[in-house]
Amino acid sequence: MSLTAKGFEDLLTLDSYVDLESLREASFHGIPDQYRCDSWKYLLGVTTPSKSEELSLQRQLKLDYEADTQRTNTQLSLAMKPEINRLRSHSNDPSFNEEKFDQIKKILIGHFDQHSNIKYQEGMVSLVVPFVTCCSDEVLSYFLFRALMEKIESSFHQLRLNTCVNQFRKYFRILFAELYTYFEDEEVSVEMFFPSWFLFLLSRELPLENVMRLWDTYFSMNDSFDELHIYVCLAILEQSQETLLEYEHSEIKCYLHQLPSFDMDFLISEAKNIQDAIFQSNLNL
Repeated sequence: MSLTAKGFEDLLTLDSYVDLESLREASFHGIPDQYRCDSWKYLLGVTTPSKSEELSLQRQLKLDYEADTQRTNTQLSLAMKPEINRLRSHSNDPSFNEEKFDQIKKILIGHFDQHSNIKYQEGMVSLVVPFVTCCSDEVLSYFLFRALMEKIESSFHQLRLNTCVNQFRKYFRILFAELYTYFEDEEVSVEMFFPSWFLFLLSRELPLENVMRLWDTYFSMNDSFDELHIYVCLAILEQSQETLLEYEHSEIKCYLHQLPSFDMDFLISEAKNIQDAIFQSNLNL
């Protein structure tokens, strides 16, 4: 059951301590826009639930951010330029101005210059967008992005990615055999869409409002959301199969790379149902 905005306000404004377990339980069902940034900073562990340490931690985060973002990186700036330009041309949000684009570049350069064990890949701009959208504090956006990257970094290793691609393909073939066969006939492979869906948590494909709602659930699950993510991807195919069966190759690819808006509460519920069905039938073994 979703919590009201007043309920989130009460959780987040207690004098001494944020009840993290209650916040996780509430956030699974979605966070009101005005409380999303504050909720995410606790869910992702950027700040401590103890209010007594909050001010000193904020000062330290600001100092760390300034240190991390002192340098420039021309090569990385050029690498992300095409994606920044696409985002600029497709953004319908008037608040998403040049200052926001500069923040995205600064956050990515700071992270990949200082902390990442993986290289920048096209698509990573989209992982920053939800944070700079819901947070007015650039420093907080940076550390939220860093916290997310720490959680998903292993997904970018080829062995891990290959394992998840094969797992998704297996479930797709068994659960939605007609659509799977149709994709084969239309020469649309899993590799054409699922790696992006998986690596970037659908941030490149779903409308931004859908992404942020989905991430509310993911972040509430601490470190276990990557498992649910595969079932969310399967639920998208389930909800889309009637449309996709009417499309040809190029239309299918276009649809899968630019998904429509979904009822995310229903989609997440369907993902959980698919997960339960797979476990009950031992398909996960």
